[in-house]
Amino acid sequence: MKQRYIPIDSVDDIDVSKIGLGNINNRYIDKNGRRYATRFNLRTRKIEIVPIALGIEEARLIKKGLLGNTGNKQEQKQNIENPYNLPEWALKEGIQLDVSVNPIAYVPQILNNSKRFGERIRGIISGMKKTGAFEERTQDGHDVILDLTTFYDREIQPFLHETENQYTEFIQYPKAPENYFTSLGRKEKMFVEKLDPDEQMAFYQAYFLGNAFLTALRNGLELIHKVEEEMAKVNPASLNYDKKQAYEDTKASCEFVADTIREEAGKIFAWQKKAKVLEVE
Repeated sequence: MKQRYIPIDSVDDIDVSKIGLGNINNRYIDKNGRRYATRFNLRTRKIEIVPIALGIEEARLIKKGLLGNTGNKQEQKQNIENPYNLPEWALKEGIQLDVSVNPIAYVPQILNNSKRFGERIRGIISGMKKTGAFEERTQDGHDVILDLTTFYDREIQPFLHETENQYTEFIQYPKAPENYFTSLGRKEKMFVEKLDPDEQMAFYQAYFLGNAFLTALRNGLELIHKVEEEMAKVNPASLNYDKKQAYEDTKASCEFVADTIREEAGKIFAWQKKAKVLEVE
């Protein structure tokens, strides 16, 4: 169900003290066209405001919708809340497109970036282990470190492997275009058929390679939120110096890695926008 934007004069009009479960998913747009959402930060345990505007043009579309200007039939078909069709998780994380991305320069970096991302996530799990605060099972019988490791092995590592495989394929051994076409969904096929051959290949690369890495990044953020939730249950004062230091280092790593994930995702979405992947309705 699509959400309406609540018009405000400025971000200062959003009173987080009045935000609860019933209205935390509200979206806001100020008089300059900037968009905002609210979310619960698991690390700080507080409601925070995050910008979700993707650009001036997109904000103008939203404002038209709020003012009741239905425009032509093509405008009516657009998703006014999210004209680029970004997934919900990206909106909730406040991810913004990095419009400076040049696909020709960015794509060759993906393999190294994905490997670095995997190393950082494993480092966070290792840091948790060093705190010594999760050596015993929880009251409901869970082994926190084992659960996180299993989550990584099942929900992140396979998509990093897929990213590597897709990268090698597209860069070194690209398939014939029709092979990629048959792997698309019905809506994607209908859209791609309208593109010229060069645009089609650009679409396939951004779609298959980009989505593989995005899935790993999305699940990486989910793992970090799980870590932050577990870390919040620990009283660092009960830890000795070395373990307390490991605790603080892991908390800092979570924040840093989460930010780098959002930046990386913003680059991929910008690449997908330029390849028309985000235009599929």
